[in-house]
Amino acid sequence: MSLKNPLTLLASITAWLPIIIAIYGRQKLTSELKILLFYLITYVIFDILEWVTAAARLHNAYLHNINEWVGMLITGWLYFKIVESSRTKQKVVITLTLIAILNNIFRFSWEEVAGYSFTLNKAVVISFVFLHFHSIITEIRISNILKHPPFWISAAFLIFACGTLFIYLFWQYTISTTTQKELFRLYFGNITQLFIFTFMILLSIAFWTSKFTKQNVE
Repeated sequence: MSLKNPLTLLASITAWLPIIIAIYGRQKLTSELKILLFYLITYVIFDILEWVTAAARLHNAYLHNINEWVGMLITGWLYFKIVESSRTKQKVVITLTLIAILNNIFRFSWEEVAGYSFTLNKAVVISFVFLHFHSIITEIRISNILKHPPFWISAAFLIFACGTLFIYLFWQYTISTTTQKELFRLYFGNITQLFIFTFMILLSIAFWTSKFTKQNVE
């Protein structure tokens, strides 16, 4: 599997990088970074399960769907904390998270990657990011945005969500069980994994910049 899709293996290995950086600087982690660390640990657990079931040649699309469901729930929790300065934005985050979770439950599939649910999840995450960016612009509390962990968190989620949105929107032609093997490897084994790799690198930067949090927020 790793020889046919080296990017898949690379993306899985890279997922450990932000976790290692977070543990190393654990004393400086804010509440949102602790939630993000929980998100990553959960992601890695499901990733290991997917590798094990794939090696055993067992069907594991349901693991991908459960991982997405759990990840959406934690992401909602994360952005609830990130936009905590605005009650209105917190209510929007709760509402969108509930809509996404209910959609994931009703559209859950044991046999196929739940493409339409993934599409809605990515759209919801993009909405979270814009809520956060609006807060950064209007509140002007950050002296250096490049040393602000939530900025890198949102940058990571925005790039990953936008990059994979259309892959899941047209899942019948990209990553369904009826997709040609060459196309499946292109979209899931290469393009999606490349975005996961980028996602993990940006989250690593978020954890690294946690040491600047106190002196960076006015």
